[in-house]
Amino acid sequence: MGCGASAPLPASAPQAAAPPPRATPNPMTRVATPPVASASAPAAGAAATASGKPSKPKDGYDFFEVLGKGGFGEVRRGKRKADGKM
Repeated sequence: MGCGASAPLPASAPQAAAPPPRATPNPMTRVATPPVASASAPAAGAAATASGKPSKPKDGYDFFEVLGKGGFGEVRRGKRKADGKM
């Protein structure tokens, strides 16, 4: 042995233990789940829910000029209808 070569491990050397199995499923895997029917779903075309909030986030705003465009869409200046804040 020389020149930095390492000696082979003896046969009686302890081996690395395998990691324990995961207790929780991997969050990165997709699992198909059936849709859940909801009795409290708003009617089609309803502008607001029972709590008074718009059913779609964009329904609560007035939009103005385009500030920028990109690969995922565009950014517009908007004003919240509920309180008039920009």
